[in-house]
Amino acid sequence: MTKGADFIYMLRHLRDKHRLSIREKHTNKEVWYTYISAYKLIFTVIVCIFTLFVIVSTTIIYTPILDLLPGYPGSKSRELLISNIMRLDSIEQSMLNITSYVDNKSVIINGGTPSSQNNIPSIDSISNKAFQVIKPSIEDSILRAQLDSIGIYQLPELSQKSRVILDNMNLMSPVNGVIINKFDPTQKKYGVDIATAGNRPIMAINDGSVTFATWTPELGNIIQIQHPGNLLSTYQNAAHILYNVGDVVKNGEVIGYTGEGISGEDNKGLMSFEIWHNGAPVDPERYVWF
Repeated sequence: MTKGADFIYMLRHLRDKHRLSIREKHTNKEVWYTYISAYKLIFTVIVCIFTLFVIVSTTIIYTPILDLLPGYPGSKSRELLISNIMRLDSIEQSMLNITSYVDNKSVIINGGTPSSQNNIPSIDSISNKAFQVIKPSIEDSILRAQLDSIGIYQLPELSQKSRVILDNMNLMSPVNGVIINKFDPTQKKYGVDIATAGNRPIMAINDGSVTFATWTPELGNIIQIQHPGNLLSTYQNAAHILYNVGDVVKNGEVIGYTGEGISGEDNKGLMSFEIWHNGAPVDPERYVWF
């Protein structure tokens, strides 16, 4: 029979069983045999190929095997790339802040007025539109007068002695980052919110002892440190804290770590930092250079 005839014969007898045997080469003695149809043979080959495909795909997706193969970007490579991008962004922002600080310092030395604009251009500056001056309303003026007058709305003032004590303190930045929300007691904002890269160390701004350390659903991990001069610092929304109540810490010592960075809404990922002196909140930016 020719090859074409053999193929036609196989198509017509797909379900017919045929004898499949294994013989010894020299004696032609049959060693093993079985009966199998061409239909079952083709089906078995297809199932084996599909099973092999599923095993290989599962291994690639759920195991770090690509990290072991040169030239293939695995999960570790992607994580390292994202981490490097965040570090570069943090370094770039820090350089912009330092440049702005140096430029403003030069302007002050030369007798000028420093600029308070940030490094991010606004929509008005991009479109070269003039800013519209909005006059305060009567209700706004009344509210400001109530806040400035003596009464239940008056904010606690620091004495001259307290200001001198704070000005002479050497307070370091608690974490490397950018301030997103500023100190505003009128809005019950008694500290600043700092945006940082993921897993950044949180450091004590001065020597002191831990007076409060706990976790809450709203503010995450909280640690509070009592410093000399009746100064109190609070660090909120930390991913991890390393000290308990009663522990003594030193200036610049790591007391915890931030989370994975900003994600989602409601300022999730921001670290909140407050400074209190003699029971009154003070603006951290006045005494700490972030």
